[in-house]
Amino acid sequence: CAGLLLRDAGLGLIPALACATCAGIALAVVLGALIVRRHGVYFVMLSLAFAQMGYFAMLSLKAFTGGENGLTGLPRSFTALGVPITSPLSFYILAAGAHLACFLLVQRFMASPFGTVLAAIRENTARSEALGYDVRQYKIAVYAIAGGFAGLAGGLHAAFLGFVPPNDIELEMSQRMLVMAIIGGVGSPLGGLLGAGFYTLVAEILSEMWARWMALISLLLIAIVLFLPGGLWSIGERLDRIFGRSRKHG
Repeated sequence: CAGLLLRDAGLGLIPALACATCAGIALAVVLGALIVRRHGVYFVMLSLAFAQMGYFAMLSLKAFTGGENGLTGLPRSFTALGVPITSPLSFYILAAGAHLACFLLVQRFMASPFGTVLAAIRENTARSEALGYDVRQYKIAVYAIAGGFAGLAGGLHAAFLGFVPPNDIELEMSQRMLVMAIIGGVGSPLGGLLGAGFYTLVAEILSEMWARWMALISLLLIAIVLFLPGGLWSIGERLDRIFGRSRKHG
Protein backbone atom coordinates (compact mmCIF):
# COMPACT_ATOMS: atom_id res chain seq x y z
CA CYS A 1 0.00 0.00 0.00
CA ALA A 2 2.66 2.51 1.04
CA GLY A 3 4.84 1.55 -1.93
CA LEU A 4 2.05 2.18 -4.44
CA LEU A 5 1.18 5.51 -2.84
CA LEU A 6 4.81 6.62 -2.81
CA ARG A 7 5.41 5.61 -6.41
CA ASP A 8 2.10 6.25 -8.20
CA ALA A 9 0.21 8.79 -6.08
CA GLY A 10 3.21 10.93 -5.23
CA LEU A 11 2.34 11.08 -1.54
CA GLY A 12 4.91 12.10 1.02
CA LEU A 13 6.38 9.56 3.39
CA ILE A 14 4.28 10.42 6.45
CA PRO A 15 0.90 10.40 4.59
CA ALA A 16 1.87 7.13 2.88
CA LEU A 17 2.77 5.55 6.22
CA ALA A 18 -0.50 6.78 7.71
CA CYS A 19 -2.44 5.21 4.83
CA ALA A 20 -0.49 1.96 5.19
CA THR A 21 -1.32 1.89 8.90
CA CYS A 22 -5.03 2.44 8.20
CA ALA A 23 -4.98 -0.21 5.47
CA GLY A 24 -3.39 -2.66 7.90
CA ILE A 25 -6.09 -1.93 10.47
CA ALA A 26 -8.90 -2.34 7.92
CA LEU A 27 -7.53 -5.62 6.58
CA ALA A 28 -6.98 -6.95 10.10
CA VAL A 29 -10.58 -6.13 11.07
CA VAL A 30 -11.88 -8.12 8.09
CA LEU A 31 -9.57 -11.08 8.66
CA GLY A 32 -9.99 -10.92 12.42
CA ALA A 33 -13.75 -11.22 12.09
CA LEU A 34 -13.19 -14.48 10.23
CA ILE A 35 -10.61 -16.16 12.45
CA VAL A 36 -10.89 -14.91 16.05
CA ARG A 37 -13.43 -17.61 16.88
CA ARG A 38 -10.62 -20.13 16.50
CA HIS A 39 -8.13 -20.74 19.27
CA GLY A 40 -4.56 -21.90 19.67
CA VAL A 41 -2.93 -23.64 16.74
CA TYR A 42 -6.02 -23.20 14.52
CA PHE A 43 -5.84 -19.43 14.94
CA VAL A 44 -2.14 -19.44 14.03
CA MET A 45 -2.65 -21.68 11.01
CA LEU A 46 -5.46 -19.53 9.65
CA SER A 47 -3.34 -16.39 10.08
CA LEU A 48 -0.47 -18.03 8.20
CA ALA A 49 -2.83 -19.24 5.48
CA PHE A 50 -4.12 -15.71 4.85
CA ALA A 51 -0.54 -14.43 4.77
CA GLN A 52 0.29 -16.99 2.09
CA MET A 53 -2.78 -15.91 0.13
CA GLY A 54 -1.39 -12.37 0.19
CA TYR A 55 1.87 -13.65 -1.24
CA PHE A 56 0.13 -15.40 -4.14
CA ALA A 57 -2.03 -12.32 -4.72
CA MET A 58 1.12 -10.22 -5.08
CA LEU A 59 2.51 -12.68 -7.62
CA SER A 60 -0.75 -12.66 -9.59
CA LEU A 61 -1.51 -8.92 -9.67
CA LYS A 62 1.50 -8.05 -11.80
CA ALA A 63 0.01 -4.79 -13.07
CA PHE A 64 0.05 -3.38 -9.55
CA THR A 65 2.77 -5.31 -7.74
CA GLY A 66 5.27 -6.26 -10.42
CA GLY A 67 4.72 -9.96 -9.77
CA GLU A 68 7.89 -11.95 -9.14
CA ASN A 69 10.04 -8.85 -9.71
CA GLY A 70 8.33 -7.01 -6.88
CA LEU A 71 7.19 -3.41 -6.69
CA THR A 72 10.03 -1.25 -8.00
CA GLY A 73 10.62 2.41 -8.76
CA LEU A 74 9.98 3.83 -5.29
CA PRO A 75 11.63 7.18 -4.53
CA ARG A 76 14.90 7.00 -2.64
CA SER A 77 14.70 10.24 -0.67
CA PHE A 78 11.93 11.73 1.44
CA THR A 79 11.10 14.55 3.75
CA ALA A 80 9.35 13.79 7.04
CA LEU A 81 8.08 16.71 9.11
CA GLY A 82 10.51 18.99 7.31
CA VAL A 83 13.50 16.72 7.96
CA PRO A 84 15.24 15.12 4.93
CA ILE A 85 15.32 11.32 5.05
CA THR A 86 18.05 10.37 2.60
CA SER A 87 20.58 8.14 4.38
CA PRO A 88 20.45 4.79 6.20
CA LEU A 89 21.12 6.61 9.47
CA SER A 90 18.17 8.96 9.00
CA PHE A 91 15.94 5.99 8.16
CA TYR A 92 17.18 4.21 11.27
CA ILE A 93 16.33 7.21 13.43
CA LEU A 94 12.88 7.42 11.84
CA ALA A 95 12.26 3.69 12.35
CA ALA A 96 13.54 3.84 15.94
CA GLY A 97 11.23 6.78 16.66
CA ALA A 98 8.26 4.94 15.15
CA HIS A 99 9.09 1.84 17.19
CA LEU A 100 9.36 3.87 20.40
CA ALA A 101 5.99 5.51 19.72
CA CYS A 102 4.37 2.12 19.06
CA PHE A 103 5.95 0.63 22.19
CA LEU A 104 4.69 3.48 24.38
CA LEU A 105 1.24 3.10 22.82
CA VAL A 106 1.22 -0.62 23.64
CA GLN A 107 2.30 0.12 27.20
CA ARG A 108 -0.53 2.63 27.47
CA PHE A 109 -3.00 0.05 26.18
CA MET A 110 -1.75 -2.56 28.64
CA ALA A 111 -2.13 -0.18 31.58
CA SER A 112 -5.65 0.88 30.56
CA PRO A 113 -8.97 -0.83 31.38
CA PHE A 114 -8.87 -2.17 27.82
CA GLY A 115 -5.58 -3.91 28.57
CA THR A 116 -6.92 -5.27 31.84
CA VAL A 117 -9.80 -6.92 30.01
CA LEU A 118 -7.40 -8.37 27.43
CA ALA A 119 -5.29 -9.85 30.23
CA ALA A 120 -8.42 -11.37 31.76
CA ILE A 121 -9.41 -12.87 28.41
CA ARG A 122 -5.94 -14.35 28.02
CA GLU A 123 -6.08 -15.96 31.45
CA ASN A 124 -9.67 -17.22 31.33
CA THR A 125 -11.83 -16.62 28.27
CA ALA A 126 -14.89 -18.39 29.64
CA ARG A 127 -14.90 -16.36 32.84
CA SER A 128 -14.52 -13.11 30.88
CA GLU A 129 -17.53 -14.03 28.76
CA ALA A 130 -19.49 -14.87 31.91
CA LEU A 131 -18.72 -11.40 33.26
CA GLY A 132 -20.37 -9.90 30.20
CA TYR A 133 -17.39 -8.91 28.06
CA ASP A 134 -17.71 -9.33 24.31
CA VAL A 135 -14.57 -11.42 23.89
CA ARG A 136 -14.86 -11.57 20.11
CA GLN A 137 -14.93 -7.78 19.76
CA TYR A 138 -11.93 -7.38 22.04
CA LYS A 139 -9.97 -9.94 20.03
CA ILE A 140 -10.84 -8.20 16.77
CA ALA A 141 -9.76 -4.88 18.28
CA VAL A 142 -6.36 -6.16 19.35
CA TYR A 143 -5.94 -7.92 16.00
CA ALA A 144 -6.66 -4.58 14.30
CA ILE A 145 -4.06 -2.82 16.45
CA ALA A 146 -1.48 -5.43 15.47
CA GLY A 147 -2.48 -4.99 11.83
CA GLY A 148 -1.88 -1.26 12.09
CA PHE A 149 1.60 -1.83 13.48
CA ALA A 150 2.32 -4.32 10.68
CA GLY A 151 1.15 -1.82 8.06
CA LEU A 152 3.39 0.88 9.50
CA ALA A 153 6.39 -1.45 9.66
CA GLY A 154 5.80 -2.63 6.10
CA GLY A 155 5.61 0.94 4.85
CA LEU A 156 8.88 1.85 6.54
CA HIS A 157 10.53 -1.27 5.16
CA ALA A 158 9.39 -0.51 1.61
CA ALA A 159 10.58 3.09 1.83
CA PHE A 160 13.97 2.01 3.16
CA LEU A 161 14.57 -0.66 0.48
CA GLY A 162 13.17 1.37 -2.40
CA PHE A 163 11.18 -1.63 -3.61
CA VAL A 164 8.90 -4.37 -2.28
CA PRO A 165 10.17 -7.92 -2.95
CA PRO A 166 7.46 -10.61 -2.94
CA ASN A 167 9.41 -12.83 -0.54
CA ASP A 168 8.84 -10.21 2.17
CA ILE A 169 5.24 -11.38 2.51
CA GLU A 170 5.60 -15.11 1.90
CA LEU A 171 5.02 -17.78 4.54
CA GLU A 172 8.68 -17.96 5.56
CA MET A 173 8.63 -14.33 6.72
CA SER A 174 5.54 -14.95 8.88
CA GLN A 175 7.20 -18.01 10.37
CA ARG A 176 10.30 -15.97 11.14
CA MET A 177 8.22 -13.42 13.04
CA LEU A 178 6.69 -16.23 15.10
CA VAL A 179 10.11 -17.66 15.89
CA MET A 180 11.35 -14.23 17.01
CA ALA A 181 8.33 -13.80 19.28
CA ILE A 182 8.71 -17.26 20.83
CA ILE A 183 12.45 -16.84 21.40
CA GLY A 184 12.00 -13.45 23.05
CA GLY A 185 8.81 -14.22 24.93
CA VAL A 186 5.22 -13.59 23.91
CA GLY A 187 4.15 -12.28 27.31
CA SER A 188 5.87 -8.90 27.03
CA PRO A 189 6.37 -6.27 24.29
CA LEU A 190 10.03 -6.16 25.29
CA GLY A 191 10.19 -9.91 24.71
CA GLY A 192 9.35 -9.40 21.06
CA LEU A 193 12.06 -6.75 20.75
CA LEU A 194 14.57 -9.03 22.48
CA GLY A 195 13.65 -11.96 20.25
CA ALA A 196 13.97 -9.93 17.06
CA GLY A 197 17.35 -8.53 18.08
CA PHE A 198 18.65 -11.90 19.25
CA TYR A 199 17.48 -13.74 16.12
CA THR A 200 18.93 -11.11 13.78
CA LEU A 201 22.29 -11.03 15.55
CA VAL A 202 22.61 -14.82 15.82
CA ALA A 203 21.52 -15.31 12.20
CA GLU A 204 24.09 -12.76 11.02
CA ILE A 205 26.89 -14.51 12.92
CA LEU A 206 25.93 -18.13 12.22
CA SER A 207 25.21 -17.59 8.52
CA GLU A 208 28.87 -16.59 8.07
CA MET A 209 30.06 -19.71 9.86
CA TRP A 210 27.82 -22.52 8.62
CA ALA A 211 25.50 -22.89 5.64
CA ARG A 212 22.98 -24.91 7.68
CA TRP A 213 22.73 -22.38 10.49
CA MET A 214 18.93 -22.65 10.55
CA ALA A 215 19.35 -26.09 12.15
CA LEU A 216 20.89 -24.41 15.20
CA ILE A 217 18.04 -21.91 15.34
CA SER A 218 15.63 -24.85 15.26
CA LEU A 219 17.42 -26.51 18.18
CA LEU A 220 17.32 -23.24 20.11
CA LEU A 221 13.59 -22.89 19.43
CA ILE A 222 12.92 -26.44 20.64
CA ALA A 223 14.95 -25.84 23.79
CA ILE A 224 13.06 -22.63 24.59
CA VAL A 225 9.66 -24.23 24.03
CA LEU A 226 10.55 -27.19 26.27
CA PHE A 227 12.57 -25.56 29.03
CA LEU A 228 11.90 -21.82 28.85
CA PRO A 229 8.29 -21.34 27.65
CA GLY A 230 8.35 -17.69 28.66
CA GLY A 231 11.21 -16.99 26.25
CA LEU A 232 14.47 -15.19 26.94
CA TRP A 233 12.63 -12.30 28.59
CA SER A 234 11.43 -14.63 31.34
CA ILE A 235 15.06 -15.10 32.46
CA GLY A 236 15.18 -11.46 33.48
CA GLU A 237 11.83 -11.75 35.23
CA ARG A 238 13.02 -14.81 37.18
CA LEU A 239 16.23 -13.06 38.21
CA ASP A 240 14.24 -10.03 39.29
CA ARG A 241 12.03 -12.22 41.51
CA ILE A 242 15.06 -13.98 43.00
CA PHE A 243 16.94 -10.78 43.79
CA GLY A 244 13.70 -9.16 44.93
CA ARG A 245 13.20 -11.90 47.51
CA SER A 246 16.85 -11.61 48.55
CA ARG A 247 16.48 -7.88 49.16
CA LYS A 248 13.35 -8.46 51.23
CA HIS A 249 15.03 -11.10 53.38
CA GLY A 250 18.12 -8.94 53.66
